[in-house]
Amino acid sequence: MTYAAKIQRIAERAEYQPAVFPLPVQTGWSSIFPVEQVLLLSPPFRTPSSGSSIVLPAFSEVTNIWQEIEASTVRRFEFQVRWVKQLYSFKKPEEVFRYLQAHPFLIPLLVEAHSRIEDYFGPQPQVVLEVVSDPEVHGLVKMFGYIVTTLMPEEAGQRLRLFDREWFLLQVHRAEGLLNFDVEFR
Repeated sequence: MTYAAKIQRIAERAEYQPAVFPLPVQTGWSSIFPVEQVLLLSPPFRTPSSGSSIVLPAFSEVTNIWQEIEASTVRRFEFQVRWVKQLYSFKKPEEVFRYLQAHPFLIPLLVEAHSRIEDYFGPQPQVVLEVVSDPEVHGLVKMFGYIVTTLMPEEAGQRLRLFDREWFLLQVHRAEGLLNFDVEFR
């Protein structure tokens, strides 16, 4: 399954009402934000087979995205966090929100990680984000994504090691040591 197909499935699960919004070339938007970055940081989307339109969730959100150049960073951040909430559960939501606010570069990584977790743990995995203090280093705080599973411990550990080896360890520089994943058994 392609990454775009996974994003579309997320949009369908979230029951978004899509609205087509043409992206005029003369805006210069892509010169300010690379289109790939804007799409990654926007809510679930799909690109039609022809034309330069982007299909986005709701028209009110499209309007806010279109005004992104002049919008406040707060609005953009809230919009991104809503997308992360579609993918993850938050343990102590206020702490997770503050952590993401302090480290917004983690948001695109979290979005991408969720689709990769599906590759190893199956469709619609439950992943809980939690902010934890590192007991070995005073003052160091990290975010953990706990992949909730009913797999046997050996199988879950093997899948987590594959996820780490084949994808996450190649992305760890993007996390700057502030994000990690583990399994949680139910």
